[in-house]
Amino acid sequence: MANIIAIIIFSSLAIVVVLILYRKNKKDEKLINPNADDAVTDVMMDQHRRKDKI
Repeated sequence: MANIIAIIIFSSLAIVVVLILYRKNKKDEKLINPNADDAVTDVMMDQHRRKDKI
């Protein structure tokens, strides 16, 4: 019985951690540029602009 309770607690904690990381990832995606076709290209262009300013 104690093993079942431990498995349930461990599983619920793992699900909570996954949900928190998923929500954080969604927030980070929105910060880059939600309208960009390719987020990687957008970030690279931003870095090149910063280099050019220096």
